[in-house]
Amino acid sequence: MSDKINKCFLYFQNAIDKHVKNKKLNGFLKKLFSREILLYLIFGVLTTVVNFVCFYLLFALFGKTGMFSEKISVHIANVIAWIVSVVFAFFVNKLFVFESKSMKVGIFFKEILMFVCARLVSLGVEEAGLFFLNNIIGMNAIMVKIIMAVVIVVLNYIFSKLLIFRKNK
Repeated sequence: MSDKINKCFLYFQNAIDKHVKNKKLNGFLKKLFSREILLYLIFGVLTTVVNFVCFYLLFALFGKTGMFSEKISVHIANVIAWIVSVVFAFFVNKLFVFESKSMKVGIFFKEILMFVCARLVSLGVEEAGLFFLNNIIGMNAIMVKIIMAVVIVVLNYIFSKLLIFRKNK
């Protein structure tokens, strides 16, 4: 699988070289569409799908059972969906995006602890956005989830790249 991914990205990089003659633009596009960023976006979309499916199913379940009000259900469903998607995201980011293959106990636990802490920060940002946009402004909960997903993907990439899975030189 990795060999096919590498061939795909090599083809993409060659296409940039062939069609973009301006060196600065060429370099910018190669960085913007690097293997790491494209894989992060692919797995970010998959993580978002996991999150949205869990959120939707739980939000619908809580709504049908009448266990909680809609304003409370949105937050409970969001936290449970967050837990499921963080577990998924940790492993795909560790193994495929940032290629941190070490399973040494110390390194593994340091990475997972930092990953969860960073995701808790982004969960706080998402919850604040949900509260403000859904509860105060009155926007639709699903629309708010979509808006916040974009913010969270960017924030999580920065955390993962600069803090969690950084390459030691």
